[in-house]
Amino acid sequence: VVYETFHDQTNLADGWYQTQILPVIHRRICNVALLGHSMGIYITGSWKLPVIMVGFGMFLLFDRATFHSRAINRIA
Repeated sequence: VVYETFHDQTNLADGWYQTQILPVIHRRICNVALLGHSMGIYITGSWKLPVIMVGFGMFLLFDRATFHSRAINRIA
C-alpha cells in the first residue's frame, strides 16, 4: 500500500533526477568530504549509493514501458 501511494506520485522528471543529478551531487560531496583522507567508509566504497540511486531512477524511467515476449514470459 505504501508502494502504491509513493508510486502514483512519481513521474518521468523524478526518474531523470535520480539517474543524472543525484549521482553527480553525491560524487562532489564525497570528493570534498574525503579530500586528503584515505578512510574506508562503507557507503562510498565502490560507489554503492549512486548505483542504488541510478538503479531506482532507471526503474522509474522504464516502469511505464510495455514489452511483450513469449520467451521472456516463459522464463519469468
